[in-house]
Amino acid sequence: GNRGRGLSAGGETPSNTSLIESLEMSTEGSAADFGDRTAALNNASGCSSSIRGVFCGGNPSSSPYVNDKIDYVTISSKGDAIDFCNQTGGRFSTGSCGSSTRGLTGGGNPGTNIIDYVEIATTGNSIDFGDLVSAQYGIASASSPTRGFWLGGTNDDATMQYVIIASTGNAIDFGNLTVGNRNGRACSNTTRLVKGGGNATGGGADVIDCITMASLGDATRFGDMASPHTEFSASFSSQTRGFWCAGRNPNNITLIQKVEIATTGNAETFGDMGTARQKMAGLSDSHGGLGGF
Repeated sequence: GNRGRGLSAGGETPSNTSLIESLEMSTEGSAADFGDRTAALNNASGCSSSIRGVFCGGNPSSSPYVNDKIDYVTISSKGDAIDFCNQTGGRFSTGSCGSSTRGLTGGGNPGTNIIDYVEIATTGNSIDFGDLVSAQYGIASASSPTRGFWLGGTNDDATMQYVIIASTGNAIDFGNLTVGNRNGRACSNTTRLVKGGGNATGGGADVIDCITMASLGDATRFGDMASPHTEFSASFSSQTRGFWCAGRNPNNITLIQKVEIATTGNAETFGDMGTARQKMAGLSDSHGGLGGF
């Protein structure tokens, strides 16, 4: 079941783009063209099953600067996204995660604590799930097969919080990051979550943190990003590797960075995206929310 394809979608080049690129995570190399989203949006987020990838919300290039669009692709094939339906409200700079069946989206700008969800195998409007501990945007997110996590966010927050994906309800405090920041990205296998990059006014934007998702407690230091001060990347993972693709540092870059999730250490260069961009959504067909992969 571990096919190992990651997707990054949308973002700024610096103008908004609908571009979707794919990466084969088991080999060293660069990204390839996959298709396009149904709209050119930046700062969306992504969640997925092993079959379907779902891109949630985003920021258009003109007022009112929020969009409630959800669209989807079949990860194993190339092609343009198809309309899925709508979020409970338009927002961007959210964090999405999920299990093999359910995708959750939390937070967003304008500042909100909303968590909503969709059933990934179907199409239809998202449904209210509960609330984050506090209103956050610029928030990172990833999942185990049972738990969904949101980390960091507005005002260089260090909070980590989680929910039980199969239920509904409000998020619960998990612990704290080693360094609070916003606009970082997270990915996971079924046991361990790693979060890297972002923007931290007090320093530490290069830090990669990790947690064991089945427990509670503060994050520990994993290593450092290969490219310093990278924020707004697209992140996704296989069961062995975590990736951060492109982003801003402070200019748009094409660099793909990776870590071996089971170890600790600094990120290494992997290849390049086809286009320098930032504020993308990322997802894969073999991430931590897919039990048995």
